[in-house]
Amino acid sequence: MKDTRKRIETPIADGKITVMERQYDWRDNRGYHSKPRMYVHASNEFDCVEDLMNRRRRPFKVWRKAIRENLAGFGIDLEAMPWSQTAGCGCGCSPAFVLNHQTIEIAGEVFRHFDVWVTLEGAPSVDETKEARFALV
Repeated sequence: MKDTRKRIETPIADGKITVMERQYDWRDNRGYHSKPRMYVHASNEFDCVEDLMNRRRRPFKVWRKAIRENLAGFGIDLEAMPWSQTAGCGCGCSPAFVLNHQTIEIAGEVFRHFDVWVTLEGAPSVDETKEARFALV
C-alpha cells in the first residue's frame, strides 16, 4: 500500500529536517492525537547494535542547542522541548524531544498531527560522560 502522508524534507545548515504527517488509525488514535515528537539522528551511518546499546547515552543537551540554532526560522515552537527516553516507544528504544501541540506551516504545507526527524551532521551520537553498557555475548 502506498504511503500517502504529507511529507517535507528540507536541508538545514548542519543536516536536514523531515516533517511527516501522522497516519490515523481508528483502532488506536492515541498516538495520532499525542504531542509531536522530534527524533534526532547524529550520523548517516546507522548501527543497530550500537544504537540499542547507547540509547540511554544520547547527548540531548548538545542536540537541543543545535536544533534551536538550525530550526529557528521554521515556525516550530522550540522553547519547551523536554527529552523523553520513552517518547516513541515504551521500552525506551525511540527517545525523542516532545514538542508542544501546535500547527506548523512549512513550504506552504500545513501540518497539524506530525512528527519531525532531524539529521545533524557532525554532532556527537553518544554522550561520553555517561557510563556505557556492554552487550552480553
